[in-house]
This record gives sequence, structure tokens and C-alpha cells, in this order.
Amino acid sequence: MSVNQPPDGCDRRDPATESARGRDTASRVSSRNAEDDSRPGEGSSSRSRPQPRFRRSSGLATDTRGVSVALTHALTLGITAVLIIGLLFSAGQYLDTQEDRAALTQLDEVGNDMVAQIHALDQLNRTGEQVQATIEPNYPELVFDEAPYTIGLADADSTSRYRNAPNVDVVVTIDSRFTDGPRAYPVTTQTDLNIGSTVRGAQPVLRLCTNPQEITLGRCP
Repeated sequence: MSVNQPPDGCDRRDPATESARGRDTASRVSSRNAEDDSRPGEGSSSRSRPQPRFRRSSGLATDTRGVSVALTHALTLGITAVLIIGLLFSAGQYLDTQEDRAALTQLDEVGNDMVAQIHALDQLNRTGEQVQATIEPNYPELVFDEAPYTIGLADADSTSRYRNAPNVDVVVTIDSRFTDGPRAYPVTTQTDLNIGSTVRGAQPVLRLCTNPQEITLGRCP
């Protein structure tokens, strides 16, 4: 019996050997596939891989830089306005206080001069003769060029300052809107004074009257 030999140059392979190699290769492929399946997140299929997610940027929606600038500007304007109002209010109060002080100083000058004029008439009456005299001092018509005032003679007990004061029976009073109440200036004389007489502050008239002999504001009784 003749055996067919492969021609020269051809690969002579044993069928049993080739079968064993095929089984070995298949076993390796199966083992490799099993390892790939056992790894999380990995596999031969693209469906098992996580797909990237695209999110729309919210930077413009959450950007508050413009709001912060506007809020700061508004707060600055508000604080500035409050400070200006406070300064104006304080300045107004200061001017009112200075105005009241100047008005009271002017009233004090008038009151003290009235006391001096009454003392002059009292000195004239001490001569012992029946005399009649008139004094017309010239005072400002308005206090601080704003408010009129009145001058009067009153009992010292009618004022809180000289109530029960020793050796003070009569006071000259000046009343104006700049005063909380009549301002009082004590006057002491030997001549009787007509308590209750009043005159306007612009051009008051003081008279030494006879029958009865007394000093009054305005006309003699």
C-alpha cells in the first residue's frame, strides 16, 4: 500500500496536534472573556459603558455680581441721605437754640433797663414834692426781629422764681413766644407800684403819677 506524501514545501501537520491546539486556543478565549465579564464597568459591549452627560451651564443664572453692585450703591445712597438729614436736623436745632438764646438776652436787656427806669422815678419821688414825670424809653419793637412782647408789673408771688423771696414784692415781667412763661426782674422801691399795669414792648411809657402817688406803666389812673 502506498501513502500519499505531501509535496515538498508544504506544511506537514498532524491532525491530532491541530485539534489539541484548537481546543487550547478556545479555552484561552473563553477564559479571557470570562475575566472581561467579571470586571465592573468593562466589557466588550459599548452599551455597558456610562455615557457622558452634558449639563447646561448655570453660571449666568447664578451670577450675582451685578446685583451686589446695585445693592451696594443703593445702601451707600441711603446711608448718605440719612447722614445729610441728621446733619440738617442737628444744624436746625443748633440754630433754633442760638436764636432762643439771643432773644432771651435781648429780653433781659429790656427788663433790666425797665428796672433802672423805675428806680429813676422812685428817686425823683423821694424829693418830698408832689411831682409828675414821664419816661418813654425806646426798645426794639420785635424780639429778634420776629416776635412782639409785653412788659408788665406783677406781684412777686405770682412768679415761680421769686415766690416767697425776701425783700422782693414786685417784679417787672416780660412775656414773649421765646419764653416758656413771663420772665421776671425784681424791683424794690419806696414808691408804690401799680401792679397789673402792662404796655407793649416797642415804646413803653412809665409815669410817676399823683393822687395817688405811684409809678405805673401807661396812663395814670
